[in-house]
Amino acid sequence: MSPRMMICAAALVAAAIVPAGAEKPCTDCLAYDTLVTLAGTVIVRKVDFGPDEPAWFSGSFPLLILDHSIGAAGSGDDPETSVWAIQLVDTCRRTWPPTARVRVTGKLFHATTIHNHTAVLIDAKQIQRLDGKLPACKGGGK
Repeated sequence: MSPRMMICAAALVAAAIVPAGAEKPCTDCLAYDTLVTLAGTVIVRKVDFGPDEPAWFSGSFPLLILDHSIGAAGSGDDPETSVWAIQLVDTCRRTWPPTARVRVTGKLFHATTIHNHTAVLIDAKQIQRLDGKLPACKGGGK
């Protein structure tokens, strides 16, 4: 057996020995359902599922591009690591400029539906615009 094949075989054996879920816990992950404050740049992403889907499937959503990547995890969940963009869930509709620097305080949660466009989302409790005035809510909200 060639040295290369021996290394591959050893890697396969090692992978088979490690039980599922035995990965190291994410020690620096942010916890879901706990208030966190993150900074980054908001851009607006457009979603179009095509002509065969109802019109309400398509639209746009604010995407927070983080200044620094994060990890996020909940109890019993596999951690999401190297997260650099998260969907911003706001209680009101805003018309965002093409880019906006913000600081967002809210609770992280994991995607659960087709309407969640990133693996990790933040339910915003407070948004502070760092490079101008925060766009006003349309039709109420906070």
